[in-house]
Amino acid sequence: MKTLSDALKAELAGDVTRLTSCWSIVRRDGTQFHLTEHDQDLVIDGTTYTAATGFVRTALSATADVSVNNMEVTGVFDDDTITAADLRAGLFDFAEVRVFLVNWADLTMGTMALHRGYLGEVVSAPSGTFSAELRGLVQRLAQRVGDLYSVDCRADLGDSKCKVPILPDVIHRGQIYEAGDYVRVATDGSRADSRRYQDRIYRCTTGGATAGTQPCYDTTPGNSTTDGAAVFLCMDAWTRSGSVSSVTDAANLTYSLDAAEPRNVDGWFNYGVLTWESGANLGRSIEVQASTLAGAMTLWLPMEQPIAIGDRFRVYPGCDKLTGTCISKFANIVNFRGEPFVPGIDQVVQFPNAP
Repeated sequence: MKTLSDALKAELAGDVTRLTSCWSIVRRDGTQFHLTEHDQDLVIDGTTYTAATGFVRTALSATADVSVNNMEVTGVFDDDTITAADLRAGLFDFAEVRVFLVNWADLTMGTMALHRGYLGEVVSAPSGTFSAELRGLVQRLAQRVGDLYSVDCRADLGDSKCKVPILPDVIHRGQIYEAGDYVRVATDGSRADSRRYQDRIYRCTTGGATAGTQPCYDTTPGNSTTDGAAVFLCMDAWTRSGSVSSVTDAANLTYSLDAAEPRNVDGWFNYGVLTWESGANLGRSIEVQASTLAGAMTLWLPMEQPIAIGDRFRVYPGCDKLTGTCISKFANIVNFRGEPFVPGIDQVVQFPNAP
């Protein structure tokens, strides 16, 4: 049920209204966009909603059942907001969207929520326009979700089923942690990118609440640090920071890691993901096709923007979802989500041996 102020109800009931819609878009990387269809910028609850020319949305219909109430928006690419390069790079995939109405002439009347959901399929045209489907929250309820038996692992590396701490959350002050929790700790405050974590993660070995002020963490793998009532063990991080040493083309480069990766071998980063932290491709992620211990790397797809020597990135190793890899590379067989020993169809249809 929507909650409206009496003043906004009266505005809606009038013969003439002064309403406009506002949009709040939050990408998965945390980048936010605030837009309005009004011809002037609006400041709502301290947030400036920029006047967006060239946006047209379809009508929104909502029902009381679980049918999907989708909306579509068509717009023109704007270098200051949504660009074609960002859309093609997948930066807006599954971005959270909120749409609401306000009285542009009197913002104190409050807002009326229209839609909340996520961006679905996005299509761009050579003419410089794009169309994006806005899917409601009930969209997920309309999908069938289930697991099938498979030889390979069905989990994605680092997800809630796999549990390998590829990129743990940053530690919080005064928060209670349990034994087995993993965190990242900023131990180099002079850095703004992933170097501030110095290629280390920390596993809670004694549960408790962290102190109000961060202590000096021991960054030597195998050593522990007491933080309030909790104790954390330092470990080598799976995600490593590095930079580009040389560039062959848009998909081939050589790299150097900031700190030696003791587990690194030829193919260590195969099927992993590289995320750019500086340069023209800032914020974009791409899968790694091949890597060598000597520092050569091939990306699955060429980068849309030029790669330059010195560009910063973070990268984590990949998993081919095989049992042997889960054991030897990640020591994570207890969370393996495949059934390599379940008999296949050949066992079902074979005939018994004749006497």
